[in-house]
Amino acid sequence: MSMITIEVVYADGPDRQRTVELVLAPGTTVAACLERVAALREFSGVAVSDLGRGVFGQVVDDAYALRSGDRLELYRPLIVDAKTARRLRAAKKPG
Repeated sequence: MSMITIEVVYADGPDRQRTVELVLAPGTTVAACLERVAALREFSGVAVSDLGRGVFGQVVDDAYALRSGDRLELYRPLIVDAKTARRLRAAKKPG
């Protein structure tokens, strides 16, 4: 059986990103991958099951079957949505 290779990425903040490359069996789902990621030292202290997830910027659910070359992205919860952030920045501008 040929294995697949994927990359898992998570940005802790603007200055820190955790990245790991995994070799998985074909057909491995996001849910199964997250179980493996949760056990890795690189992701200690991160509640990966509580994070949003996507592949190359497209949100996926836990049943998504990963393919070789996929980049599984783990998303932090938004502190403030983009629309609110723009409104707050505009309110701070002088004039």
